[in-house]
Amino acid sequence: MLRRCSGKAQRNSALQDRLDGQVKDWTRYAAQAAEIHLKNAGRAGAAARAELAAQVDPGFTLEPDAVVTASQGRPPLTRTG
Repeated sequence: MLRRCSGKAQRNSALQDRLDGQVKDWTRYAAQAAEIHLKNAGRAGAAARAELAAQVDPGFTLEPDAVVTASQGRPPLTRTG
């Protein structure tokens, strides 16, 4: 039996529109992700934390326009193995 969910779909659409309209602080979001990553890595020991800290790119951003700009001129990523 199929149930009609137009009211639910409309609410979801309105919620999605509201979320999409929010200002996003991509720099803060990336910094928080790196902080959590390093915090979790620290539980594995100092050597693991130091290795993972070296992998964090302080200039990395999640800004949608920056991602497109950074990828221009580079070959596409391919899977190996």
